[in-house]
Amino acid sequence: PKVYFTSLAYREVIAPPSFPLNKMVVPMICFELAAMNDPEVADRRLKLLKEWSEKAAQLDLWDYSYGIMFYLFPRIYFKSHSKWLEEFHARKGRAVGIECNPLLPWEGPKYYLMAKKMYDIKADPEKIVMDWCTAAVGAKSASPLRKYYQFWEDYWTGGEIRKTSWYASRFSTYLSLGELPGHTLALKKGDMKKLRGLMEAVKANAETPEQKKRAAVLMSGFEFSELAAETLFSELLPPEGKLPDSASAEELMQQIPEAFKAHEKLLKHPYAKYYRGIKNIAAAQLGVIGTVLPYLHEPKVKAAAERLIAAPETPALLRGLLKIWLGAKPVNLLSNGSFEEAAPLPKVMWSEGGACRSAKKASDGDLSFRMPPKCSYRYELPVQPGKTYLFMFDAQINHPSIEGKLNYQLSCFKGKIALKHIKYPDNRLTAGKWTSFSGVCTPGGNAETLQILIWLRDFEQNDEIYIDNVRVYCLDDLQKISERKR
Repeated sequence: PKVYFTSLAYREVIAPPSFPLNKMVVPMICFELAAMNDPEVADRRLKLLKEWSEKAAQLDLWDYSYGIMFYLFPRIYFKSHSKWLEEFHARKGRAVGIECNPLLPWEGPKYYLMAKKMYDIKADPEKIVMDWCTAAVGAKSASPLRKYYQFWEDYWTGGEIRKTSWYASRFSTYLSLGELPGHTLALKKGDMKKLRGLMEAVKANAETPEQKKRAAVLMSGFEFSELAAETLFSELLPPEGKLPDSASAEELMQQIPEAFKAHEKLLKHPYAKYYRGIKNIAAAQLGVIGTVLPYLHEPKVKAAAERLIAAPETPALLRGLLKIWLGAKPVNLLSNGSFEEAAPLPKVMWSEGGACRSAKKASDGDLSFRMPPKCSYRYELPVQPGKTYLFMFDAQINHPSIEGKLNYQLSCFKGKIALKHIKYPDNRLTAGKWTSFSGVCTPGGNAETLQILIWLRDFEQNDEIYIDNVRVYCLDDLQKISERKR
């Protein structure tokens, strides 16, 4: 009689029962508070909390407030998070658990504010945040630091973020975990320069040795975001993720060398170890560069692409892609990569049924390959040691489940012995759009075959995933094509 029992009201069982609960049963309602900044989401969830409060004596909340594990910018919701915690409390909310990864130099005041509000729901959020800023870097630096955090709160609650593909996940249990590059595209030109000015003021005005040390760590956190924004062209690309004209395409092409330098620095940044998607940024960067495709016929854009191809510092993967986009026709080392013929088809490793060719979707030709939600298939082809191979494919899903992930892996083998694995894990799909994925592998001296594995996990039973235009090119052969053309 004196023991409380908790239970998860999650996804399929998030609706309250038709009968009153025993007063010792405390349902934990699972959804992300931050999504309630959207009026429609707020209406739905406030209604849900009201219905639960009529059935339970008290409620618990499982909130999701991830930071650097999945996001490249500090995800701040001071005022709105306080507001929704107060609304939850008013509907019998008496406990909160937050699924997160608190890294103090990244979003310290956010977690501090949550803890204070749970202790005193009537506490003033602005006073709490300013107390944190002052304690961290001193009174003189607190003001620019507070303005820095205010920028990020405005970023995540403003109108531009609502235009991104990332924001489309707001009706799910939790927002898409840092979809690349979607969550970075609400920046405007000059934003990072303004933020750098604020953080330099934080460093300059810190007084004690402890304050100076903290200011330096906070500056390092900003620099991680700054490099990420430059890597992904976040100030150049509109929130919708499409370039509006050839002038913007030319501007992006001109920024590519600096973007690659920023990516190299990002990989070496001390914060990189905290960001789970660090290995996926290279593919996301190439995806952004791919937005110039509609304008490659324009003379200035084409000339910029040809300069990049000729530049020795251009990475092999980008050089190969640009050559293909400009019309190079290397041999696809995979037969029937667009599934136009009945055979050969990839080897299905495991599947719950439904893996087949389909005329429902296609990114190249008339057919694609449908993968059921739990499926894996494999390609295998002979390779020459020392040469570099580019693997590419397209994927689409109409309505991706929030937890669904697409994975692929390149493996070099000698006989049945695996020599090397290159994994591209937990990729997200954008609803209703073909997304291109790629990988690069240089087999070692005694490799004989390259195995390519594509598999799905955590999708819903009714999800339909389509794969098309699967191809493998030898980048060394692309170099030969270029030399013959010259």
